[in-house]
Amino acid sequence: MERAYESSLAEHSSELGHHFFEALPAGSVRKAIDYLRAAAERATTSLAYEDSIGIYQKTLRALDYEQPSSPEMRTLILLDLAEAEHRVGRSELSHNDFIEARKIARATKRPELIARSVLGIGLLPGTPGAVDYHYQ
Repeated sequence: MERAYESSLAEHSSELGHHFFEALPAGSVRKAIDYLRAAAERATTSLAYEDSIGIYQKTLRALDYEQPSSPEMRTLILLDLAEAEHRVGRSELSHNDFIEARKIARATKRPELIARSVLGIGLLPGTPGAVDYHYQ
């Protein structure tokens, strides 16, 4: 299938990602993740946030097959998912994904990912004066 789309892989990343995802666990986890991420980014660029949410969720499921797992990749995907959820008004889901991303980023000592997750949390609506104990 990759050969058939060799000259236009980016345009067909959704189909390729789906194909490689359906082949899991026997298929290439890395290709599934790479094509799915490309498809989600393409959907986001096209302002198709609902589509990108579904693709990022599928990418996280594909990541479960990766051995050894990559906490950094999981964090990046969660951040992208949370941003897409924020754009369509899914504040609670977005908040939960930003929190999970922050926890993983802190555990892996990745300051740039910690910063991105905290900045994402700051985008979300809150209650003035309320304390969110997740941040401690």
